[in-house]
Amino acid sequence: MNDNNQNNTPEGGQPQNPQQPFDYQAHYRQQNQQNQQNQQYQQYQQYYNPQQPNGPQGYQPPQPPIPPVPPTPQPPQLYTRYGTADNTKAFCILSYISILWLIGLLADRYNPKVRFHVNQGIILTIFNIAVSIVISIVKSFITAIFSGFFNGIFVVSPLGVTINGLLSLAGWGLFVAFMIIGIMHAAQDREEPLPIIGTLFQILK
Repeated sequence: MNDNNQNNTPEGGQPQNPQQPFDYQAHYRQQNQQNQQNQQYQQYQQYYNPQQPNGPQGYQPPQPPIPPVPPTPQPPQLYTRYGTADNTKAFCILSYISILWLIGLLADRYNPKVRFHVNQGIILTIFNIAVSIVISIVKSFITAIFSGFFNGIFVVSPLGVTINGLLSLAGWGLFVAFMIIGIMHAAQDREEPLPIIGTLFQILK
């Protein structure tokens, strides 16, 4: 009997502590915490799973706002007193066709670009009239030289007719050449005077 008691007693002579009772409440609390964490984790996966963006209850994660697209700026359109820049170019081109410079003069005479080409058109018209007068005088002399009366009929020789025709063609060709040059300047928005005659004088100031 004494030997058995001595074996169960440690060397210090004090008996070992008896086994502690099992704490069921602490065990249940730990299990409840684990269950709550698992449920929260499952809900998080359901709501934020990229394969199911809407989730089981129609939840949709908030999307970043889309910034508004600014409107495309339109190029500024130039306006004159009686219309747009397209009308200005049309008035400038018409200034070199016969006396159509009257249109630009009456419609938009205060536009400096239109006024410049109208002035060139007036110079071209005056030049055409002057050349026509000079050619008419020269043709009269040629007709008087290369003509005569044959059996009481006034007849112009073929040489005189040819010279008069060449003079008329030269005057008309010179006018057309200046007109084409002026139209090209107006179409290209260039304010350049006509060659030779463009700087002789200025009508509109």
